[in-house]
Amino acid sequence: KKASLQQIDRLVRDHFFPTGVFEFFDSVGLDVMLASVKNYSKDDPEEERYHPLIGKLQELLSKGRLGTKTRGGFYGEGIFPDPGYPENDTEIIVKLQSSYEYAFRRFCQSSGIPPAELKSAMDEYFGAETPVVV
Repeated sequence: KKASLQQIDRLVRDHFFPTGVFEFFDSVGLDVMLASVKNYSKDDPEEERYHPLIGKLQELLSKGRLGTKTRGGFYGEGIFPDPGYPENDTEIIVKLQSSYEYAFRRFCQSSGIPPAELKSAMDEYFGAETPVVV
């Protein structure tokens, strides 16, 4: 059984950041996030893992769903995250943490910023209760 968008966002809020992934995408704008994901993925040696997300963003954009600015993105008007956890929440948390760690390491390597300095800045900026990298 797959986790719902709401369940994934709840796990992200409870374990990583103050905002869920899909809530964040909707608030920034799906058009902006599509451009960002495409830009981020072009230099990634494992670039194909972004294809499902890019496809979903393109699908939503083709329907005029830009996020909160059009009252429809991943979430529609009046749809709010539910409190339930998926049956496989531990597996999802491990996968999300692995994705965040991979992105963090990649950014450290490309920026030349020492990981400890970057982690401290990210924790302060994002208000992360749980460290992105353990």
